[in-house]
Amino acid sequence: MAVADETRVERPGSFDRERTHGDIRLVLAITAVLDVMVIVVAVILAWDLRIAFDVFSMSPLGADPLIAQSTPWVIGLWIATLVVQGGYSVRHFGAGPDEYRTITFASLTTAGILAMTCYLLQLPLSRGFLVLTFVLGVPLLLLERFTLRK
Repeated sequence: MAVADETRVERPGSFDRERTHGDIRLVLAITAVLDVMVIVVAVILAWDLRIAFDVFSMSPLGADPLIAQSTPWVIGLWIATLVVQGGYSVRHFGAGPDEYRTITFASLTTAGILAMTCYLLQLPLSRGFLVLTFVLGVPLLLLERFTLRK
């Protein structure tokens, strides 16, 4: 009779695991939003700084409308590459150098894809814009991830 009277006791560990998993998903979602914001800032800075440097002033006429049209594609491709490379996976998030390596590799992959696309399609997109976008964006992304850890 004592065995039948026992009630089922929930293990507190399972609740903690579900809560922790939910917390990690929330942090990853916040990180994704911050990544988009950092990439947008990098693109805007690159657009403005491209004009300030004489080295990049030889861009073809009509480059500004092309940059404006390509900006959403650059941002979308960069985020998609981060997702595909595992930049938002629970396994790599907060995993030390692996996280930074993933962010750097995904960013360089994005730069390579964009450069090859512009070359193959003969798009007159400013090289200065592309270079400055990734020269500014990669360190900003790494700094953002470093700041999130602290």
